[in-house]
Amino acid sequence: MCDSNEGIDSNNMALLTFNTWLVEQPEFPGCGYVAGANNHRDVSTTLWWAGPHTDFQERVLNEARSRGIKATIIVAKYSKDALDRACGLISGAGGALAAVNFAIALIIAEHDGLTVEGFDPAHPGRLLGDAARAAVRAVLQGIHGLEQVMDLSNILIEHGEKPVML
Repeated sequence: MCDSNEGIDSNNMALLTFNTWLVEQPEFPGCGYVAGANNHRDVSTTLWWAGPHTDFQERVLNEARSRGIKATIIVAKYSKDALDRACGLISGAGGALAAVNFAIALIIAEHDGLTVEGFDPAHPGRLLGDAARAAVRAVLQGIHGLEQVMDLSNILIEHGEKPVML
Protein backbone atom coordinates (compact mmCIF):
# COMPACT_ATOMS: atom_id res chain seq x y z
CA MET A 1 0.00 0.00 0.00
CA CYS A 2 1.29 3.45 -0.88
CA ASP A 3 1.02 6.16 1.77
CA SER A 4 0.80 9.60 0.15
CA ASN A 5 1.85 11.19 3.46
CA GLU A 6 5.07 9.22 3.94
CA GLY A 7 7.27 12.27 3.26
CA ILE A 8 5.18 14.59 5.41
CA ASP A 9 6.65 13.39 8.71
CA SER A 10 10.24 14.06 7.65
CA ASN A 11 9.18 17.39 6.11
CA ASN A 12 7.37 18.29 9.30
CA MET A 13 10.47 17.47 11.35
CA ALA A 14 12.69 19.59 9.09
CA LEU A 15 10.36 22.58 9.45
CA LEU A 16 9.94 22.03 13.19
CA THR A 17 13.68 21.92 13.85
CA PHE A 18 14.18 25.01 11.66
CA ASN A 19 11.47 26.91 13.60
CA THR A 20 13.10 25.86 16.87
CA TRP A 21 16.49 27.02 15.61
CA LEU A 22 14.96 30.37 14.58
CA VAL A 23 13.38 31.22 17.94
CA GLU A 24 16.50 30.13 19.83
CA GLN A 25 18.74 32.66 18.05
CA PRO A 26 19.95 35.49 20.31
CA GLU A 27 18.79 38.05 17.72
CA PHE A 28 15.23 36.68 17.63
CA PRO A 29 13.65 38.76 20.42
CA GLY A 30 12.85 42.15 18.95
CA CYS A 31 14.06 41.22 15.44
CA GLY A 32 10.77 42.16 13.76
CA TYR A 33 9.52 38.62 13.17
CA VAL A 34 5.72 38.60 13.15
CA ALA A 35 4.59 35.16 12.02
CA GLY A 36 5.41 32.18 9.88
CA ALA A 37 3.46 29.64 7.85
CA ASN A 38 4.83 26.27 6.84
CA ASN A 39 3.93 24.17 3.83
CA HIS A 40 4.80 20.62 4.82
CA ARG A 41 4.31 19.09 1.37
CA ASP A 42 6.68 21.55 -0.32
CA VAL A 43 9.06 21.86 2.64
CA SER A 44 8.73 25.62 2.52
CA THR A 45 8.06 28.42 4.94
CA THR A 46 6.83 31.98 4.57
CA LEU A 47 8.02 34.40 7.23
CA TRP A 48 6.39 37.79 7.81
CA TRP A 49 8.82 40.36 9.13
CA ALA A 50 8.19 44.00 10.08
CA GLY A 51 10.88 46.56 9.44
CA PRO A 52 13.83 46.78 7.07
CA HIS A 53 15.74 43.80 5.71
CA THR A 54 18.55 42.79 8.09
CA ASP A 55 21.63 40.61 8.20
CA PHE A 56 19.74 38.32 10.59
CA GLN A 57 17.08 37.74 7.94
CA GLU A 58 19.81 36.78 5.45
CA ARG A 59 21.20 34.35 8.00
CA VAL A 60 17.73 32.86 8.47
CA LEU A 61 17.27 32.42 4.71
CA ASN A 62 20.71 30.79 4.41
CA GLU A 63 19.97 28.45 7.31
CA ALA A 64 16.67 27.40 5.74
CA ARG A 65 18.40 26.77 2.42
CA SER A 66 21.08 24.66 4.12
CA ARG A 67 18.29 22.49 5.55
CA GLY A 68 16.57 22.06 2.19
CA ILE A 69 13.75 24.43 3.10
CA LYS A 70 12.47 27.02 0.63
CA ALA A 71 12.04 30.19 2.71
CA THR A 72 10.43 33.46 1.70
CA ILE A 73 10.34 36.66 3.70
CA ILE A 74 7.39 39.03 3.24
CA VAL A 75 7.33 42.50 4.74
CA ALA A 76 4.50 42.76 7.27
CA LYS A 77 2.49 45.95 7.73
CA TYR A 78 2.55 45.66 11.51
CA SER A 79 5.01 44.40 14.09
CA LYS A 80 4.00 41.77 16.60
CA ASP A 81 4.13 44.45 19.32
CA ALA A 82 1.74 46.68 17.33
CA LEU A 83 -0.66 43.79 16.75
CA ASP A 84 -0.55 42.80 20.43
CA ARG A 85 -1.14 46.40 21.50
CA ALA A 86 -4.10 46.81 19.11
CA CYS A 87 -5.62 43.53 20.35
CA GLY A 88 -5.27 44.70 23.94
CA LEU A 89 -6.82 48.08 23.23
CA ILE A 90 -9.81 46.53 21.46
CA SER A 91 -10.23 43.86 24.16
CA GLY A 92 -10.26 46.62 26.76
CA ALA A 93 -13.15 48.31 24.96
CA GLY A 94 -15.59 45.49 25.68
CA GLY A 95 -17.84 47.79 27.72
CA ALA A 96 -18.05 50.42 25.00
CA LEU A 97 -18.72 47.72 22.42
CA ALA A 98 -21.42 46.18 24.65
CA ALA A 99 -23.11 49.60 24.73
CA VAL A 100 -23.61 49.27 20.94
CA ASN A 101 -24.74 45.63 21.28
CA PHE A 102 -21.52 44.01 20.11
CA ALA A 103 -19.77 41.24 22.04
CA ILE A 104 -16.28 40.22 20.98
CA ALA A 105 -15.99 36.52 20.27
CA LEU A 106 -12.45 36.52 18.92
CA ILE A 107 -9.72 38.85 17.72
CA ILE A 108 -7.43 37.44 15.05
CA ALA A 109 -4.09 39.18 14.54
CA GLU A 110 -2.48 38.78 11.15
CA HIS A 111 0.55 40.45 9.62
CA ASP A 112 -1.62 42.95 7.74
CA GLY A 113 -4.22 43.83 10.36
CA LEU A 114 -6.88 42.46 12.67
CA THR A 115 -10.19 40.70 12.35
CA VAL A 116 -12.61 41.34 15.20
CA GLU A 117 -15.29 38.67 15.28
CA GLY A 118 -18.38 39.30 17.35
CA PHE A 119 -22.14 39.18 17.65
CA ASP A 120 -25.16 40.99 19.08
CA PRO A 121 -25.73 39.36 22.50
CA ALA A 122 -29.44 40.28 22.44
CA HIS A 123 -29.86 38.55 19.07
CA PRO A 124 -27.00 36.05 18.83
CA GLY A 125 -28.30 34.41 15.65
CA ARG A 126 -28.84 37.63 13.71
CA LEU A 127 -26.29 39.30 11.46
CA LEU A 128 -25.41 42.89 12.24
CA GLY A 129 -26.87 45.52 9.96
CA ASP A 130 -25.04 48.46 8.45
CA ALA A 131 -25.95 50.77 11.34
CA ALA A 132 -24.66 48.29 13.92
CA ARG A 133 -21.38 47.83 12.03
CA ALA A 134 -21.02 51.63 11.81
CA ALA A 135 -21.57 51.85 15.57
CA VAL A 136 -18.84 49.24 16.18
CA ARG A 137 -16.51 51.13 13.83
CA ALA A 138 -17.26 54.38 15.74
CA VAL A 139 -16.30 52.68 19.03
CA LEU A 140 -13.04 51.50 17.47
CA GLN A 141 -12.34 55.05 16.25
CA GLY A 142 -12.86 56.29 19.80
CA ILE A 143 -10.38 53.90 21.43
CA HIS A 144 -7.57 56.11 22.69
CA GLY A 145 -4.27 55.17 21.05
CA LEU A 146 -5.61 52.65 18.54
CA GLU A 147 -5.14 54.89 15.51
CA GLN A 148 -1.52 55.49 16.56
CA VAL A 149 -0.90 51.74 16.49
CA MET A 150 -2.83 50.73 13.39
CA ASP A 151 -4.69 52.13 10.40
CA LEU A 152 -8.32 51.44 11.32
CA SER A 153 -9.07 50.45 7.74
CA ASN A 154 -6.93 47.37 8.44
CA ILE A 155 -9.40 46.17 11.08
CA LEU A 156 -12.08 43.91 9.64
CA ILE A 157 -15.31 43.52 11.61
CA GLU A 158 -16.84 40.07 11.21
CA HIS A 159 -20.19 39.34 12.75
CA GLY A 160 -22.68 36.58 12.99
CA GLU A 161 -23.97 33.98 15.34
CA LYS A 162 -22.63 33.57 18.86
CA PRO A 163 -19.95 30.88 18.72
CA VAL A 164 -20.94 27.50 20.13
CA MET A 165 -18.38 25.75 22.31
CA LEU A 166 -17.89 22.12 21.29
